[in-house]
Amino acid sequence: MQVGNSFTKPLRRGLVVPNALLLERESRIPHLRPAEYKRSRLSRNRRTVNRAYGGVLSGGAVRERIIRAFLVEEQKIVKKVLKIQKAKEKQASKA
Repeated sequence: MQVGNSFTKPLRRGLVVPNALLLERESRIPHLRPAEYKRSRLSRNRRTVNRAYGGVLSGGAVRERIIRAFLVEEQKIVKKVLKIQKAKEKQASKA
């Protein structure tokens, strides 16, 4: 047990906060107390990961977000194309 100050208050370990989406841990970031993430104690490349949401979301979660956004956009395009095709069929049946 480490001593926190002269009153021998034990230091708590840093919480392992799970990923909000996939409940994964970000593996490359050390689990420390909030004060230990400050500039003087931990260099920037040890605090974050060099990607979008680096240090907040894991790589799998970021990949999942990208895929989900892509599929939502694709679905919008498919709906638009189907709507156009339906309109063309209506016009063809009228004529």
